[in-house]
Amino acid sequence: MKIICFFLLLSATFFSQAQDCPDSCILYVPNALTPDCDGIDCDILYIESSCRINTFHLQIYDKWANQLFESFQLTNRFSCADYKEGVYIWEVTGTYCNGISINKKGNFNILR
Repeated sequence: MKIICFFLLLSATFFSQAQDCPDSCILYVPNALTPDCDGIDCDILYIESSCRINTFHLQIYDKWANQLFESFQLTNRFSCADYKEGVYIWEVTGTYCNGISINKKGNFNILR
């Protein structure tokens, strides 16, 4: 069985005076991870953005609201290899390069 990871797009349009940062930023967060992939990092939660992120805070919780992971750096990656199949909740807060606040929440599934 081949599992395909899909990405959830969260977008917001804002106005900014910043010269090197767009007015509109999109945060990309996958909605499915699997530790059983074929040589690609399907087990890593990669969070990407269409804009530079100045401050970043990621928290991941299980379905009982127990915090499993926390990072203040976008380069720190959550790996699902040590976690059971199920639904997990994420929250990202911070600021984009244009000064706009990030306050996004969602969930992803770990599939085996």
